[in-house]
Amino acid sequence: AAVPWGPGGAMAAETKMDVEESAPQPAVDHQDPSADVDLAAYISKYTGYTRLKRLVYIGESCPGLQGQAYRMAIDMAKSMNDTQMYTKLVSSVGSYLGEGSVTLDSSWVDETDRANASRQETLDLNLGHVKSTMVKEGIRVAYTDLGNFYYAKGDIQSALKNFLRTRDYCTTPAHTSDMCINVITASSDLGHWRHVSQYVSKGEQMEAPSPEYTSKLRAASGLTSLAEGEMKIAARRFLTVEESLGNTFSNVITLEDVATYGTLCALASLDRQELRRRLFENATFQVVLEAVPTLRALAQDFFYGRYGSCIERLHAMLPILMIDMYMRPHAVELVESIKESLALQYFSPYLSVDLRRMAAAFNQEVQDMEKVVCKLIAKDALPARIDSESKTMHRRGHDERHASVDKVMRLMDAHVRQTNTALLRLSLMQHDFVITAADDTRQGSSRDLSGAAEIEVPEDNRQDGSM
Repeated sequence: AAVPWGPGGAMAAETKMDVEESAPQPAVDHQDPSADVDLAAYISKYTGYTRLKRLVYIGESCPGLQGQAYRMAIDMAKSMNDTQMYTKLVSSVGSYLGEGSVTLDSSWVDETDRANASRQETLDLNLGHVKSTMVKEGIRVAYTDLGNFYYAKGDIQSALKNFLRTRDYCTTPAHTSDMCINVITASSDLGHWRHVSQYVSKGEQMEAPSPEYTSKLRAASGLTSLAEGEMKIAARRFLTVEESLGNTFSNVITLEDVATYGTLCALASLDRQELRRRLFENATFQVVLEAVPTLRALAQDFFYGRYGSCIERLHAMLPILMIDMYMRPHAVELVESIKESLALQYFSPYLSVDLRRMAAAFNQEVQDMEKVVCKLIAKDALPARIDSESKTMHRRGHDERHASVDKVMRLMDAHVRQTNTALLRLSLMQHDFVITAADDTRQGSSRDLSGAAEIEVPEDNRQDGSM
């Protein structure tokens, strides 16, 4: 059976064919493709606050996983001693889970708040003590402990403030690298991508203490570009991440995420030559791709022209992409961009193509294939016209006369520039005009004379026949 071209997989088959082509197609409307995802296995890859944040995001955006996600989020908030998030979730998700399905454990909240207050008081006293000693290392450790305490209980804003305060007390490169990673982690949880970018740059200016540290910075930089919609930059950054990242950055991003984000962004935004060099000939990233074998197969299908198989794999990945809080806003756009690249790749060697054969290669219906091609032609991405009666597509002829005139005009402009430069040089030589620098004669004498185009020779010094 033909795979529907639309971003919703099986949902697209239910879409009425008489709907206007310009009407926006929602990613998930009639059926939630994420309903069959094993949420427990998916979320187990993450640690720290990002696990809780992802669960809440899934609960808010994926109806098919809403109940399970909220229950897991409540348990996670309780295990983190995050009483504010726990209370908020219990009070707000009753309408989704049903009244009485979740009850607030008030005694646990009171007991945990007292324990957190006691721990915070101890850390504040320790900070005050080390400040009185004026020992930089002690102050740095005290601020770091406070930041870790706030981060562990879900107060990310307070954690970030304390991590930033350690900046003035870092005395070794190792201290600075730890500070950068802590700030990047907290800033990414808050969505402060400018902050992330700033401290990635700061971390890259230092000598890397380990390959793992470098991979963390590159992964964070790629995530920043992805969040800002810069797919090409994100692809280039993700494709430089090494296997050494492993699960050491799972409180922000996992190695599997790097493989997924990097591959999809690369297929959607890089040209074929750059894709070959950065993805397929990149031995380092090929090791990273081993974490997700389906991605390796998808990339190979794309590169070697197995169009139908590539589209099927893309649709199979959509459920996972739609529950990912970083990929969901861009998932449909990325999938459509990859499909359009496949269509352009198919047509590139031909002057004319039979749309029926093209649809068969893509495992699509002819009508769906024609709509995709029309969209590319309307965007001026495909220089072709369609013969709807014979179902063929013809490449638009090249205007040889216009190209010849353009070439002649370019050659004429180049000749004029060269002639003016030669005349200027002859005039300068005729008047013994030499440009020198006050401090370095050799530097001045080697300067390009074309830079003297703005210098005018006085009228009374000119001779007949000179410029």
